[in-house]
Amino acid sequence: MKYLIWILLLTLFSCNKEKTTYASGFWVNSTSHYIEVRPVSKGLVVSQNILRLMPGQKLQVGGASFRGILDHQLFDNEYFSDADSVLVIYDSTFVVSHYFVTPSSVRPKHHLRLSPRNIINQANYDFKYEDDSKHKRQTFSTYTFTEQDYLDAK
Repeated sequence: MKYLIWILLLTLFSCNKEKTTYASGFWVNSTSHYIEVRPVSKGLVVSQNILRLMPGQKLQVGGASFRGILDHQLFDNEYFSDADSVLVIYDSTFVVSHYFVTPSSVRPKHHLRLSPRNIINQANYDFKYEDDSKHKRQTFSTYTFTEQDYLDAK
């Protein structure tokens, strides 16, 4: 009986909760312009993954959960899963290409992968996190479209 009580106490107090990070990715349209984001795969627009942002809109574009507590940004963006580039179109008129890999020929208005304005590069997202407990963290990665992005696209 003594051993049974000891085993029960040991199992009760020796449980370790697994640490988890819940990551979310967002786009914010801080411009006064309509924005459409079109992923491109092998030269074709992936129409089911086109996203539209109205002026002032915030849109969640990805999320995932990971084992452990992450101290860096990382989230899955299902809209880019098969894309090799992304077209960002302002007011249905002005187009800027954002590339994963630099192609042999580029559009006149473009952002290569390492550009500080490339939407594909998660290093260009603002990163914040909140610790809900010692076992749970929520991360928030946000890319903000600016009025300067629109002016650069014109």
